[in-house]
Amino acid sequence: NLSKEFYFDLNKNPSLEAQIASISDDIAYIAHDFDDGIRSEILNLKILSKNNNLFDFIDFDYLLSLDNKVARNYFTRQIINYLVLNLIKETEYKLSNSNVKTYEDIINSNEFYVGFSDNIKEKVTLMKSYLYEHFYTSDFVYNGRTHAEKILVFIIDFLKENISELPSSWKRKITNEQSKKQTIVDYVCGMTDQYAINFYKNYASKH
Repeated sequence: NLSKEFYFDLNKNPSLEAQIASISDDIAYIAHDFDDGIRSEILNLKILSKNNNLFDFIDFDYLLSLDNKVARNYFTRQIINYLVLNLIKETEYKLSNSNVKTYEDIINSNEFYVGFSDNIKEKVTLMKSYLYEHFYTSDFVYNGRTHAEKILVFIIDFLKENISELPSSWKRKITNEQSKKQTIVDYVCGMTDQYAINFYKNYASKH
C-alpha cells in the first residue's frame, strides 16, 4: 500500500512520488536478488558474463579480476546505476516533452511519466525472467521459503496461545478477538528476519 502522502487514487494516475517509489522498488529487488543469488552461489558471475543481451553495460573483464565479494558488489552497483540513470534520463525527457506544469496535471493525466526507455523495459523483463528461471525456482530458495513459512506459522500459533509473551505496549492494543489477530499479525510483520529466527529457536525448543 502506498503512503497517504502520495495521494494515491484508483481513479487517477499515481503522483510523481508514487511512480518513483514503485519503480525504485523494482530496481532494488532486481539488484538485491542478483546479489543474493551470487552470494548463495546459485548464480555464477562467469555464467552471467555470457549473457551479453542482459549485461552488455558491465565490464566483465574487470569484474572477473576482482575478489569475489568485491565483484559481487560491483555487479549489483552497476545494475542499480545503469537502471537509475536510464530512469532519470527517460523521465526528464517525458516531462520536458509534456504539458505538465502542476501536481494536478500529473494525477489527471493518462500517462505515466516515470519509466524506462523501451529497450531498457525489455532488458528489465529479461532480467526478471532470468532470476525466475535460475534463482527463484531453485531448490535452495524453495527449501528456504519452506523453512521460513514453518517459522512464521509457529510464531503466529504460539502468540495466539501466549499473548503474555507480547510486549506490554502491544498487549494494550488487544480489546477483542479481532484486535488480537490484527495485533499478532502487525507484531510479526515488524520482526526482522534474525529476530524471528531467534524467537523461533527460543520458544520452539521449549515445546
